[in-house]
Amino acid sequence: MKTYTRTLVTLVLTLVMCAAIANGETNIAVSQALAGYRTEQGWLELDVTITHTGDAVQAMLEFVTPTTLSESVVCARDVDLGIQTRVRVPLYCWSTQYAPEHILRLKTKTGTIIEELTVQLPDSKVLSEGGSLVAVVGKDSLGLRYPEFVKDQMPHKVRLARISTSQLPSASALYSTVRAVVWANPKPRLLTAAQREALLSYIRSGGTLVLSFAQGAMEIRDSFLEPLVPGRIESLSTTAFQPVADFASVPLKEPAEVSAVRLSSIDSAVIAGSMEMPLAVMRPFGNGVAFVLTFDVTKEPFHSWKGRLAFWQALLKLPEPKSVVQESAESYADQRIRFDEDHVYPELAIVHYLQNMRGKSAEMPLRGMVLFLLVYIIVIGPVDYYVLKAIKKQHFTWITFPVLTIVFTSVAIGYVYHAKGKISYLRTFTVVDVGENDVREVEQYTAVFSARDMTYDFVPKNPRTLLAPVSDVWSQYARRGFRLAQTSGYRIVSGEGTEVRDLTIPIWSWETISGKWQESGPPPLEIDLGYEHIGNGKRAWQGSIGNLLDRKIVRCEVITASGTRKCDTIEPGEKWEVSAAYDKQVEQYFAENQQHVASLNRHNVGSGSSPSALAYAACCAEVESKKSSEPTGMFECLSRNAVIVLAVVEDPHLGVKEFQGNPELSGMVVYRKVIYPNEENGYD
Repeated sequence: MKTYTRTLVTLVLTLVMCAAIANGETNIAVSQALAGYRTEQGWLELDVTITHTGDAVQAMLEFVTPTTLSESVVCARDVDLGIQTRVRVPLYCWSTQYAPEHILRLKTKTGTIIEELTVQLPDSKVLSEGGSLVAVVGKDSLGLRYPEFVKDQMPHKVRLARISTSQLPSASALYSTVRAVVWANPKPRLLTAAQREALLSYIRSGGTLVLSFAQGAMEIRDSFLEPLVPGRIESLSTTAFQPVADFASVPLKEPAEVSAVRLSSIDSAVIAGSMEMPLAVMRPFGNGVAFVLTFDVTKEPFHSWKGRLAFWQALLKLPEPKSVVQESAESYADQRIRFDEDHVYPELAIVHYLQNMRGKSAEMPLRGMVLFLLVYIIVIGPVDYYVLKAIKKQHFTWITFPVLTIVFTSVAIGYVYHAKGKISYLRTFTVVDVGENDVREVEQYTAVFSARDMTYDFVPKNPRTLLAPVSDVWSQYARRGFRLAQTSGYRIVSGEGTEVRDLTIPIWSWETISGKWQESGPPPLEIDLGYEHIGNGKRAWQGSIGNLLDRKIVRCEVITASGTRKCDTIEPGEKWEVSAAYDKQVEQYFAENQQHVASLNRHNVGSGSSPSALAYAACCAEVESKKSSEPTGMFECLSRNAVIVLAVVEDPHLGVKEFQGNPELSGMVVYRKVIYPNEENGYD
């Protein structure tokens, strides 16, 4: 009897527990990388934690943007929820709206909504057009106190984000608006593998990292940050603070001393202090730089020093803080910018190039259409009337009219198919930054032209690709307005891999998607360039560039601050001997290619689609005027006597793993390599 009672009680308790689990709860918690600071349109990283106490279920987590009339699913991720589980899900999203709110929606594969959460994206954390972010890891502002608000909540050009280590991005593309990362007393082992690689990738791609340490110097040893330290970390010593004040050009009221770490075997430039006792050292890393401060900026005397902001401005090249009136006026002016044919918009030119690669314009010629309609009206009107009247068969008009209509309709449909095409096309334009240790940063634009109403699925090669929609429609609200694209109902799904699902493209229409990822592999180019004597006391960059790819290079350019050199073809396994003689001055190179890119901005295909013009567009930022010869974007490194190597290759398969249907493929790849002067290449 006792056994029976015990069994019955156990069964009841089990049923109660099962019922509790079946009717359990699901909660969603969200934190945002970089503390939620963002541009109006750009990638966001959400760290989503799902607590689930119900039955096991296969679900999908969606990031939804509310629109005026409906909703747009920007991205999604498959999530497997077990019984009583807590799952941490990183979600990379493309923000396409100015709306401050988005929706995180967890639902089953059948569409049943499990949980919804509104994600607040405060307007106060939106960076202004052209603005940038200084990310300070830790709670201390370190003296970087820029004013945070101006009239009508318009943000300043430079914003400060105090973030924790968990809010550092897990993908390098998410650093796109970050001017610098400042990390005092770093604890590198707290970062995940993805965060570590993203930070290094950001620096390699031209970013800036500032490390400050004294007591915690040993945390750096044997960590991923050790290669960024330009020497061996030794003992802690006391030295004069005066070199730091001299660097900031701010006099000290009275002498002060600071505790600093000694570095031995220094192999980089000391910008404050001496080789025996450095206080600030600049270490180049890829296309970027790491500043190592051997003293603690969270301690005295730096922490209460009146010259702190001047020091950061000198170190990070920050602009002067402006008054509320100045910032309000400039922010208002940014919002009123209109499309100007005298401006050069490189990304817009690339999109237009992709949408005009078929050799025929996707636009129907207006004059031809008007002429065709006039002929049709004349034939079914006066011609039909007088011909039938001449043969006295006017009662046949009920036959000739529909016959002529069918004939002209057939001709019109045939002409449209001839002009628009019967074949679907997939076009790619890829930019590959070749960094150190065979690591490459890749950005690819993929344009799809559909010859019929169809829904596609698209799978990139790299599973960690960050995808975003791109539009060629100009917006009056931002200079990069063509980025304001809706996802047109399709979903960008991430997880074990990244893919686009349900990409519906109407007949004879284009859809363009951009993607960023990082990869490693054998170097595409063998570059041996040195800064050598050429006689008469002059020196110039010269040497050789070898093609290590399995296909020919259709255009190769070497660009320096003085001039450019070009080679039209380099076959696989061959080398191009780069001479000291320039083909053209660099100002002429800029002026010509800006004209070509401006032509593509207006959908004019011709000289603007040349490999040289597209390689130029892949390197430059927006240019105020197509007549300007000022270097922008990557070309700004020329002011530091760097040399840029651009190699153009035709390759449609670089980033495409799978695409539903059987489209015709074509594409172009621009390999970019920046070489900075140093003792190894003969520059002193």
